[in-house]
Amino acid sequence: MASPPISVPGFRMLEDFIPRDTHDRMLELFQQAVPEQNVGHYDGFTFVDDLLLDQVIIPILQGLLERMRRVSVFPGISGPKRPFGQTLAVGCTMVGYEPEGYIGRHIDSPLLSGDTVAVASFGAPTVLNLYKEGKTRACEVLVKPRSLYVMTDEARHHWSHDIKPGPKHFQGKPLPLARRYAVLFFEPGPRYDGELLEY
Repeated sequence: MASPPISVPGFRMLEDFIPRDTHDRMLELFQQAVPEQNVGHYDGFTFVDDLLLDQVIIPILQGLLERMRRVSVFPGISGPKRPFGQTLAVGCTMVGYEPEGYIGRHIDSPLLSGDTVAVASFGAPTVLNLYKEGKTRACEVLVKPRSLYVMTDEARHHWSHDIKPGPKHFQGKPLPLARRYAVLFFEPGPRYDGELLEY
């Protein structure tokens, strides 16, 4: 898992984090799901078969969380020592993008997610733009399929991010036009009421 240097404190990129078979299976499952439309992207998915969600998708996501635990993605709740019988949980949501899809500049709401947000990527590569508070110039990051990027500390709370609409380019080179999907994992904030997975 290469970790190229990024000039944003608290931002970590783990390439080739997702096993290839896991990536391909999740990509297949996303393509069967019914997306929930938002402006520029899909803000969730409905899986027609509840058994598919419970028996296939959640175990896949639990496997990704186990890999995250090994590399201490969630420092506030990681570590081999837990109080006996205590279950620790993270929130999880799924997002999708058409080939020219986008998401506007934002900082993830602390009411919904805590101090760490981790994003697993499936399908097409994209370019994530990160902006320091009050600045208009972006730091561009290439987000490859099978990667996981993690935002903590300064990157989480003092840098906003977006994905621009239209064809994607990185360092002057065009990226393949295809759908992209992402699974976001995060410590649940005080107003989060969605899916929780054991960590």
